[in-house]
Amino acid sequence: MSRTVSPSPCDRGSRRAAANRRLQSLVRARGGAPLLAALALISGCALQEEDGEQPGDIGSSRHASKVGDHVASDCSTEAVLGLSRQISNEVQCLHPDSFVRFEEGGGIVFAGSAVLPYLTPAGKRDLEAAVAARGGQLSINSAFRTVAQQYLLVQWHAQGRCSITAAAPVGESNHETGRALDVGNWSEWVGALGDHGWAHTVPGDEVHFDHLSSPDLRGYDVLAFQRLWNRNHADDMIDEDGLYGPATEARLVASPADGFMVGACGEKAPYDGELVAADLPDAVAPGARAGVTIRIKNSGIETWRPGATFLGTSAPMDRDSALYDPDSWVAPNRVATVGAETKSGDTGEFSFTILAPDQEQVLTESFKLVEDGVSWFGPPVELEVVVSNDASLSGACSAAGGSGAPAAVLVLLLALAVGRARARKTS
Repeated sequence: MSRTVSPSPCDRGSRRAAANRRLQSLVRARGGAPLLAALALISGCALQEEDGEQPGDIGSSRHASKVGDHVASDCSTEAVLGLSRQISNEVQCLHPDSFVRFEEGGGIVFAGSAVLPYLTPAGKRDLEAAVAARGGQLSINSAFRTVAQQYLLVQWHAQGRCSITAAAPVGESNHETGRALDVGNWSEWVGALGDHGWAHTVPGDEVHFDHLSSPDLRGYDVLAFQRLWNRNHADDMIDEDGLYGPATEARLVASPADGFMVGACGEKAPYDGELVAADLPDAVAPGARAGVTIRIKNSGIETWRPGATFLGTSAPMDRDSALYDPDSWVAPNRVATVGAETKSGDTGEFSFTILAPDQEQVLTESFKLVEDGVSWFGPPVELEVVVSNDASLSGACSAAGGSGAPAAVLVLLLALAVGRARARKTS
């Protein structure tokens, strides 16, 4: 038996209430309040917290990841890549000739797909000249860096974490001006880069090179963030002065890591999505398969197409999923492609099966939309699979009741966040 997940009241018969209490006990022990809120949505029952308050709205942006949430996370600025791309695009809207894009190839490689590949025109010219002159491979860890990424690096440096040996104050890094690079194999390139205008002069930061003849564009990224904030918060405006201070920092910390609803230049994002619903079974036996369909509205401009738009694994991106079903999935890190061409405003479907684990556990799996393996976007979708030998959990909110078989109860925590691309990071 399956049902469409959506918030709605349901009959609270004595059997159903008892089953929910048993599942809540398991969830409290293993998953805590967020999982209880997800259970309320998946069952369609308005579960009450012990103090009588309703759990938070699963689909609200308050559950989305904020920049400040990642201060204690792993050492990856990929967490704020969506917001950073919006900031980069806003800088381009404000100053179209300030930065230019450079690509991998001809000896240039990116250490990760989170590199923001922008430099000043002069910096790009001299970088390519240095690579052409020396030959070989130059590995770039970081190029242009936004105020959001710099904020995390500064926090991690202050905490003595992530092996960060130096971090300029937020708003003052040369990375934020498009005239700095971090080079992974830096020792091989000191001479060639130095011969082409790239200075290696920051004590204690060996990977860092500056293109000092490029203009100092300090503050452009701060101004871009301020404009994005104001565009999305008409009731909480801040000064658009390009200066990083307490007011700007407070808003940055509270900003969605995946990006704002209204993006750069006030335009609709090319790729975006809004969660609509999910069809999934009441339960599935351990080691068995169960069908799932996720429905997401295309709220961007570009059309989604089969074979190009996928539901992929996230947190971290492109990992192999423990729910991988080789008979259904595209790959261990790609759940399914969109079922049909989905234009802006239409709803796309991503249908697949999961293969439930055999062991008792609470297994969390996270997914996001990905376009052509490059651009990550849309609402994060988190599946929590409760695998239990407690037969009473089967069919916990089903009118027909359970079959008595052991159950792996799918709990779908859908934290709606309008986002942009997330990919692997280099800091």
